[in-house]
Amino acid sequence: MTNFKEETSYPVWEIISSIINNLKVFYPPKSEHEQDFRQYINDLIEAQLDRLGVEQKKNEPSNDTKLRCAILSLAIYAKNSEVIEKLASFYQLDYEKIDSDTRFAILRSKFLNSKEEIFADLLEKYQNTVDPDIKDDILAVLTTTKESKNIDEMVKILHNSKIVRPQDHMHLYVYLRRNFYTKGKAFDWLIENWQYVCQMNGGKSIEDYPRLTASTIYNKAEQAKFVEFFDKLAENPALKRAIAVAKPEIQSKIDWISLNSQDMANFFKKSSK
Repeated sequence: MTNFKEETSYPVWEIISSIINNLKVFYPPKSEHEQDFRQYINDLIEAQLDRLGVEQKKNEPSNDTKLRCAILSLAIYAKNSEVIEKLASFYQLDYEKIDSDTRFAILRSKFLNSKEEIFADLLEKYQNTVDPDIKDDILAVLTTTKESKNIDEMVKILHNSKIVRPQDHMHLYVYLRRNFYTKGKAFDWLIENWQYVCQMNGGKSIEDYPRLTASTIYNKAEQAKFVEFFDKLAENPALKRAIAVAKPEIQSKIDWISLNSQDMANFFKKSSK
């Protein structure tokens, strides 16, 4: 991918970002080459970060506006401290005044920079905000938590329809499943509270839960947990197809990870020589 450092097309970087997201499964937090992978991303985006900056420029093309959001997202994932500190400085209490294109990046950076001290404020704003786009940005930030007490609070909210509306419940669950630190507890909650989920949705769209859970399973332990739980529900007409499709998809993904794990590790071992 290093051949694309000077690439300025947003659609091309969309593909690059998708590839990077797929590769994250090989470099989870605290893994041997996690820091190598993050540095690789920082090196990859450096030219575009220098060109675009973190603030929108007057009369810039829409391609650059969209690309900046993608590059900033990668910079935050890569723990680029300079970018995170700069974005955090744009934080203000009135979220409607924050540029909508970079609002998530700004809130996420402030959350990181404050070591999650604004968790309670974010949660309060989430409950009191009407704007659906702002609510989604806040929820996406809250669910990136790594702190135990905040993780427990977010999992608890899965059972609180006064805070998270039924139509937003899936977003909350999926965001928690995408976070390395919360995904296990989110799945445990789903298993323990399946009847609540069915009642909350009136039996509608419940097939999305096994489908989206499956999309975030990368190891045999969670695969076994998925099969054990959802096989009991496999004759439910609303779930039958989703479960039947999910099981081979999980296996294919685990096989792919197993087949390529050593090559992904070797990539950085060779680079460090």
